[in-house]
Amino acid sequence: MKKIVLALAIILASTTIMSAQKVHKLNDGGSFGAIGAHIGYVGGWSTTVGLHGDFGANEFRGRLGLDLMVGNDFGIGGNLAFHYLFGIVDGLNIYPIAGVDLSYNNYWSSNNIHFGLDLGAGIEYNFTKEWAIFTDCKYDITLAGHDLPYRAYFGVTRTF
Repeated sequence: MKKIVLALAIILASTTIMSAQKVHKLNDGGSFGAIGAHIGYVGGWSTTVGLHGDFGANEFRGRLGLDLMVGNDFGIGGNLAFHYLFGIVDGLNIYPIAGVDLSYNNYWSSNNIHFGLDLGAGIEYNFTKEWAIFTDCKYDITLAGHDLPYRAYFGVTRTF
């Protein structure tokens, strides 16, 4: 998985260096807020469903997410990630991800808490200035607790 994340980072860096396109993002007017829903997979453990809120200005974005994990047993988690959007073509953006996550799961026998750093990349397509879909993948560096090696999400976002 580390090799995949490294390859995505290299592709992201080379694409953004070559790209001189204007960034097309949700609510092109600058500052914005958005809400959305997502579904995903937490590597080696379970399926997850959740909600997220986005905040940001121009090309910078933050995303605060809440996940319910349904798999071996019940889990709940939260994460805070930051993105920088790079425009590829009209309505299509790619972004690197850096953030933190905290999870609780009653299935893990020795330590029910997980805390880690997330690094990854994502891609989004804006249908309009109000609606977008996205997918992203995050590699997790465990700082404390049980190991959750990666997360992958697909979701929809609506500005307000």
